[in-house]
Amino acid sequence: MNNRLREQLHNWRYINAHEHVLQWIDKGVKFPFKEVMQGFKLGNRRFNSTLDEIIKSKLTKLILHDQVGKCSYKPKCVSPIACVYKKKGKRRLVTDLRQFILRCAKI
Repeated sequence: MNNRLREQLHNWRYINAHEHVLQWIDKGVKFPFKEVMQGFKLGNRRFNSTLDEIIKSKLTKLILHDQVGKCSYKPKCVSPIACVYKKKGKRRLVTDLRQFILRCAKI
């Protein structure tokens, strides 16, 4: 998967982006975990066939645009995905990060 954001780092510097933003783009975001995080995998809830097709379609588009990809190793944490309604009735694919956030220190 390409890191298109990092490829444009020179443009972020050109517009005088804040140093923290430049570091995030260049090196990624460091999460302040409360403790060494044990891996976890949370399953997705069951979707009806309509939502199942919408999710497959959205994931296919993300893969085709190289915005997400299959992981070649077992990830440390896997959070569930869901579909939520936007104001105008369209659906948005989201990741449920509640369990992930619970493992982060408050800063």
